[in-house]
Amino acid sequence: MFASYEEYQVFTKLCERHISLYGKKFSYTLIDDRARARAKRRLILNTTLGIAGAALIGYLGYKIYQSQFGHKMSPRRLRKLYGL
Repeated sequence: MFASYEEYQVFTKLCERHISLYGKKFSYTLIDDRARARAKRRLILNTTLGIAGAALIGYLGYKIYQSQFGHKMSPRRLRKLYGL
């Protein structure tokens, strides 16, 4: 059973690809759980790298600001600057 017609189409394409590679021998192992686990790990890694990259860009921007104006910005001044 498939949740949508699109999922059925993907499954059909997988079956056709399998037939072209291995003939009309079919098994229930067309979808490898290892591939699903690798995709999940890639998603977690990419998300973590994106968050770390954004934090690094923010930190470097703050350090550049400090070096240009020669002082640290106090939390009070930050709140006033951003209207918090």
